[in-house]
Amino acid sequence: MPVTSTELITSRTISYASGTPVGIREFHITDCPNEDDVWDEIFDGVNLPAKRTEWNTVSTGGTAGSASWMFPDFKLYSFDYELRRDPNVYAAWFVRVTYREIGSDPVNQIYLPGEVGYVNLRSTYEATFINAWRQWDNDSAFLADLNLTTYQPGEAGGQVRTPKQTPGSANSDIGGRKIDIAGNPASTIVYKQRIIVDLVAPSRINAEWLRDFMGTRNFLPYLGVAEGALLFAGADASVISPGKWQHTYNFEADYWYHLVQQPARTPHGDIILSLGSSQANLVSWVQPFPRAMNFNDIEPNGYLSGL
Repeated sequence: MPVTSTELITSRTISYASGTPVGIREFHITDCPNEDDVWDEIFDGVNLPAKRTEWNTVSTGGTAGSASWMFPDFKLYSFDYELRRDPNVYAAWFVRVTYREIGSDPVNQIYLPGEVGYVNLRSTYEATFINAWRQWDNDSAFLADLNLTTYQPGEAGGQVRTPKQTPGSANSDIGGRKIDIAGNPASTIVYKQRIIVDLVAPSRINAEWLRDFMGTRNFLPYLGVAEGALLFAGADASVISPGKWQHTYNFEADYWYHLVQQPARTPHGDIILSLGSSQANLVSWVQPFPRAMNFNDIEPNGYLSGL
């Protein structure tokens, strides 16, 4: 006989405590001789709400997909299932589904802390002192000289930002304001952001897969960072429990797109100075990380896609 499911009249209750709404739906399901049959119904999502499906309150006056008209800023998803055999009917069960809110977190759409798939982001912001021959007074001046409309193909088929001049070509100076003294670089500040992504994963890191991403930059915006400005700096993994691993992915965003200034030199290694100014004549950009990858694919199971 086909499985039948009926939502009870006592279903669809929402409570609100400690700033968090919780929804309850209750069902009576028949023609399931054992517990495995009930779980099959949950996983296929036909007669029972599938795991991680959103609460729908159209029938009770709310809007589709919202927790309730009372809580428009929350979304409730089915997380917990309680199965209880009906003692009065053969092959029948009561199923209680608990819906929990995820708020407006764009990273963890349907996962709870400690659950496989849960993502946590950490960031640090710092001003790093580096040696440079050229400096810009503001972002607009820097980007104008960098000429972000010029691209260089990446190995993965995407594109990464690169300066308009080619090192060693005629008139290849990167622009900006000269700050060196007799060819010796001065100390200037570059703003950087370190982004650490923690993921609860079902298995260890795939080293062969991850190796292609080491030392590459993003050719698509990722983690809110523009193309070419985010560098993948490595990852580590540790066991949480059987079937559950902690993955940590390290990224570094660089205001200068990880470019390094290099002054033109003579065959003997001396910096070529401008006549009359005693400062470096031509300075070019060098990109230590020329390869680009799609960071949406950095985790093969797709848990880190779309960040």
